[in-house]
Amino acid sequence: GQVITRYWNDDWGATVTTNITGRQLIARTTAVREIQSYDPYATVNASLYFDVAERFRLNFAVSNLFDRIGQE
Repeated sequence: GQVITRYWNDDWGATVTTNITGRQLIARTTAVREIQSYDPYATVNASLYFDVAERFRLNFAVSNLFDRIGQE
């Protein structure tokens, strides 16, 4: 799932997006009996913008804010 939080006004705005991935079942081999799972996790993306001049916007964005790396 996804949760998006936004704030904006005339001069600036901010967005935080949380991507939630639930538990996943996987099979690493061809044997069906060896099914494993990945734990649920979330990644967070954030952005901030400023309207610097008319028709010009400066945007700062960070993907995977907390550096979530895959599970082994």
